[in-house]
Amino acid sequence: MTVRRFTIELGKLTELLAAGDVAGAQKLLDRHAGRPARRVGRLAAQGTKDAASDSGTRRVGRLAAQGTKDAISDSGTRRDRLARRSLGEAGSPAAQDVVAAGGGDGGLAAILARRHGEAGRAAADGSAEDDTAAEDPASVAGGAAGEAVSLADACPGREVTVATPLGERAYWLVDGAVADVLPDEAPIEAEYAAVLRGARQRFDELSASAALCHLADGGPGDPLFMDIETCGLSGAMIFLVGLMRFTDGRLVYAQHLARDYAEETAVLAAVAEALPSAGALVTFNGKSFDMPMIRERSIIHRVELPPADGPPEGRMPPHLDLLHEARPRWKGQLPNCRLQTLESCLCRRARSGDIPGGDIPDAYHQFVREGDARRLRAIGRHNLLDMLTMVQLVCILLTSCEADGD
Repeated sequence: MTVRRFTIELGKLTELLAAGDVAGAQKLLDRHAGRPARRVGRLAAQGTKDAASDSGTRRVGRLAAQGTKDAISDSGTRRDRLARRSLGEAGSPAAQDVVAAGGGDGGLAAILARRHGEAGRAAADGSAEDDTAAEDPASVAGGAAGEAVSLADACPGREVTVATPLGERAYWLVDGAVADVLPDEAPIEAEYAAVLRGARQRFDELSASAALCHLADGGPGDPLFMDIETCGLSGAMIFLVGLMRFTDGRLVYAQHLARDYAEETAVLAAVAEALPSAGALVTFNGKSFDMPMIRERSIIHRVELPPADGPPEGRMPPHLDLLHEARPRWKGQLPNCRLQTLESCLCRRARSGDIPGGDIPDAYHQFVREGDARRLRAIGRHNLLDMLTMVQLVCILLTSCEADGD
């Protein structure tokens, strides 16, 4: 059940309880859970006072008397604190809905199970099985279901330190060569090196953007590809920044990972150090999302980013946003210009076992909360594939390949 749908249904339940419509409330619960919540119905029939006096069901009384917001608020729980943090403490209706839903796992009946004792637990039995079947972390990230995986096993890397405004701070670095972790994609690095050295380049310089022309004039080692993973939209923390570059004849990557919320400062400081060395920064929707997020979070953590002007060796590199290049060329020819659509239609590559982008924030919160890194491994692979697709798109743009709308 979506957060919006949950809120609507819970509002209906509030109205029914307030009006004393016990039959209607039971019918609503039966529709979601598949079995009657008799205890909730009896408490509603006895009235708000009796319901609130029952130590196991006090929230039912507040649900009828004070409304949805007070009834579903539980700011003292760790789950709620994590939800508020991921949404930047914005206090928006969306943030309240997520907090109210307890993170979105289990739907209306499961929420009642957690809040209102045995009747709710009985009502939640049906939905709990559906949720378990729908989400199997082991199928996405590997490993047996229920068997926790450490960060070192899921994302082999090392702890590194970096200078920050707060002094030396540590974070987790996962790095290596793309061909070593994705051997089937090894031909991409040879093609990329050849194209950036001038082979088969036949794009229209008069219609191309200045950023694309700048990229074409440089060598294969100049561009720095970047992709970030966050806990939400504006105001949410950045927990992973992936960087990819062509070095010593190989495409190499470095994924800067915050193992908890406090390590975001170190990740941002490491990225600020890496940016000035690039001849060009390449992102996908980075002008609208990645860089604004990095600037916003850097201000919060007092991390100084390279200036836009100044000596070439210390300033921000020219920024090529591949989304801005893709839209004029392929809008109308393809279903949309999302990265994975371009990956499928232009790069002729299909992902399997990828974690959906919408599941990434919750997967990271689960890792911080429980230390189980199975889904974190899937996030790292997702981030790596996004950057590899950017590399291929640069080759396609510079060689003027046509889109395959099929």
